[in-house]
Amino acid sequence: MEISTRTVIMAGHRFHFERRGGTFPWAETNTIAAVRPRISRDRADWQLFGSVFSKLTDKFSTGDPKKQWWELFRKAGNEVCSARFDVTNSAFDHTWTGRDFYGNPPFEGQFIYRMQDKALADFSSEPQNTRFLFILPYWPQSNWYGFVKHFKVLETFPKDTMMFSASATGVLNTSSLKPAGDEGGPGRFLIEGTPWPVIAVYLDATTSTTVDDSVKLHLRLGHPGERATEHIAAKYEHGLQTNAAKQTCKHCHVCKLAKATRVPAYPSTSTYDMYSTFALVFSDIHGPLSPTSYSGQRFMIHFTCTSRYTFVYFMETRDQAADRLAQFSTSVSQLGHTVAAIVLRTDGDSVYTSGDLAGICESQGIKQEISAPYVHTNAAVAERLWRTVLDITRALLSTSGLSHDIGPLRPDMRRTCMYGARMVRWR
Repeated sequence: MEISTRTVIMAGHRFHFERRGGTFPWAETNTIAAVRPRISRDRADWQLFGSVFSKLTDKFSTGDPKKQWWELFRKAGNEVCSARFDVTNSAFDHTWTGRDFYGNPPFEGQFIYRMQDKALADFSSEPQNTRFLFILPYWPQSNWYGFVKHFKVLETFPKDTMMFSASATGVLNTSSLKPAGDEGGPGRFLIEGTPWPVIAVYLDATTSTTVDDSVKLHLRLGHPGERATEHIAAKYEHGLQTNAAKQTCKHCHVCKLAKATRVPAYPSTSTYDMYSTFALVFSDIHGPLSPTSYSGQRFMIHFTCTSRYTFVYFMETRDQAADRLAQFSTSVSQLGHTVAAIVLRTDGDSVYTSGDLAGICESQGIKQEISAPYVHTNAAVAERLWRTVLDITRALLSTSGLSHDIGPLRPDMRRTCMYGARMVRWR
């Protein structure tokens, strides 16, 4: 049989391959750089030392931890817990609630993101009876690391810590390998240290979210979504570390309370890409607000372009809408756009269809369009702004510790919320 050898250097480590009969004993992929020893290169087969698992779980267990905790991911031969999911019964096909779950996932970015995302989503439905313990690599620049702030870091294991064992499958000569013994069971050998630090994270109903730069930005802007947060962190000056601020706040419990909605019966599919800036403008009036603001204002009116460029004005009475339209048209002219090219789309409110506002539209060449009654999707852009403002108001009040019945402060708070809505580029 023809025998040939090959040496590959990856991540500063040297790996020796031996070819017999034209085949390699394992695939030549980047996974060979995941471990330092000359044993199995499959990170999905890494088994945590039994002593490390017991140390981490003893204070959270009432009996034998290996019987109490439910293992989410394991392969035959690398079991830690008695109860488990495996490749034939995927954990992702089940709901992770009502018990204690242990996860030592393959150290691969997409898999870890999916695991933490599901854990946090399921945890929110039954937090009092659900606990999680995960073993993760310390990769602070990865796309999933933003989820770690929702967990408590129980312990950080330094780089080169010996804490995993692996099967010797595919290794032709095991004489130089150190058996795992009681730490891993028969047929398993020690991995000679991890190439990066490893963290053990824990989540239960008493765990507090760590307030990092991403949480600060999320709170300051009234709990915007993921896309808005990433855009603002990258494009605007915010005084925070950009990379940290861009991390997701996807599983914010305040957002879930403040922004809960029903699935729309008739979702809008309209697009306005064919319109130039201020060619089509939507407008709507919100109010009366109760209680009245400190300055006596009870109504809000907005003018929103299809690009979502928004002007919002406050009013004491509805008949001031004409004055606000005049202010809006002046602002449009100052920005270098032609007022006479504007199409103003509104509902059939008499404030828009008659009186001074209609006269201003006629005198300045603004064409008015009235949306059809009972077809709310025609005015979806106009209505969506108020939902965004109210979402931000509820979120800010929920995290402020103030009562929702704080008197005249509440309408004035919406002025702040409008600034936040414009910053997050509401859709």
